[in-house]
Amino acid sequence: MTDDEVRRVTALVRSYLPELLGPKAERLDRELALVLNDSSGVNGSRGPDAADALMSLLIGESAVHRWVAAVLESPELLPPQVRRARDRQYQELPGAGEQVPSERFRCPAGDDYEWYRMSLAQPVKECPTHHVLLIPA
Repeated sequence: MTDDEVRRVTALVRSYLPELLGPKAERLDRELALVLNDSSGVNGSRGPDAADALMSLLIGESAVHRWVAAVLESPELLPPQVRRARDRQYQELPGAGEQVPSERFRCPAGDDYEWYRMSLAQPVKECPTHHVLLIPA
């Protein structure tokens, strides 16, 4: 796995931590955000050391480790929740039409937070690090 893939998966898992870890999510989210933002080049620590630090945090919690492994099985690096929703959609009637994909959003202030909106009824989230609304990716 490349360093960029580690950063992408880490940014993506942050939006699923409450679901995966419950009350322990906040602590891990802070630690991941710290490494992601330090590894963005601000302190010059981007690279293999940052990727190793992120991976050790990700595999430290078994639920997160399983989730990350499931994401890495997908060539598009899609969360299991998005893949399941895509796979269980009803079969369309024959004729013109297309599948509506889940929207991916990211933090405009940095690449440290990603989220997939599963329904238009879901309001767009705010980045917990930078406190700004996510934008379409």
